[in-house]
Amino acid sequence: METEANEKGTPRIYRKAKGQIFVEGYVNLNDMEGIPIKHRNKFTLCGCAKC
Repeated sequence: METEANEKGTPRIYRKAKGQIFVEGYVNLNDMEGIPIKHRNKFTLCGCAKC
């Protein structure tokens, strides 16, 4: 069951049918060195496991 993200609450995260990971809501997203990555309140991450 999917739940909606609120402005400052728990983000909504789920996997789409083709493997992408959909993120909606506020999250801290950093690269491997800990540097923040700018993003909007909705984005997808690759979930293909080929990287």
